[in-house]
Amino acid sequence: MMLFMVLICAVVVYFLFSRLSGGAHQSGAMDRQWDMGYSALGILDERYARGEIQKEEYQERKAAILSGRLR
Repeated sequence: MMLFMVLICAVVVYFLFSRLSGGAHQSGAMDRQWDMGYSALGILDERYARGEIQKEEYQERKAAILSGRLR
């Protein structure tokens, strides 16, 4: 009986840990795409911070987003 309880606790801890750490990283990008609270400006900021786009392109796209031309 005690072994069964330890096994149950281990399974619960495993699922909680995987959900909070590894599970969130595996599907994080896809979740952001469908999350209405995640803005285009936030995505643009991330891309600039990672170095995927240059300063000029960042500024142009930011201006377009803020002016409402990009939907």
